[in-house]
Amino acid sequence: MTKSRASRARTTRRTTPSTHSGWRAAGARAGAALGAAGRWLMQRELWGLAVTAFGAVTVIALASPAGERGELGGAWALLLRRIFGLGAYPVGGLLLASGVALLAWNALEGRLRPPWRAVIGVELLFFGGLGLAHILSAESPWVLAHTGQRGGYVGWALVRLLRPALGQVLGVVVLAGVVAAGLVMATGSSWRLVAWRAHWLWAQVGIRLRGAILSR
Repeated sequence: MTKSRASRARTTRRTTPSTHSGWRAAGARAGAALGAAGRWLMQRELWGLAVTAFGAVTVIALASPAGERGELGGAWALLLRRIFGLGAYPVGGLLLASGVALLAWNALEGRLRPPWRAVIGVELLFFGGLGLAHILSAESPWVLAHTGQRGGYVGWALVRLLRPALGQVLGVVVLAGVVAAGLVMATGSSWRLVAWRAHWLWAQVGIRLRGAILSR
């Protein structure tokens, strides 16, 4: 009995190091596999293909007639329209452009650096435009948002915020100012240049109107 126990103990001592080394090897292989999978998932080209495909599907779903979208495409298009209203189309285009930019990142790196002022200007123009489109409608803001019209839920939220506090007229003025500020920041123009162009455009309209009246 004593000899059998001693032999089992020696066997255990001999096999335990090999077992531990096997576990370490298996763990190392699993870690290497996970690292390779992580590196594969983090490839920019893979994300570019995924975002491009998603953006293309979004644009097609938004542009297709209601009866040709299918259930999934129709639900996705309706969700975007309810959230952003008319802004769903720029959102779809932005998704597609982002995917293409990821695919062509090696060629665009160092060149595609929009200034922060332009980025903020585009955002102001986008959200201010949704609010302005919503507040200028005479229909119910909630019905418009629920049916995916005008500014969607974003426009409805802005109207709910501004109209009780400022009223209809001042709300329109504030949102128009946001749109104008966004346009100036996005184009990099100055207020003086914008005012000069507006004055020139108004003068051209006056000249055309006067010419039309005199021609009668």
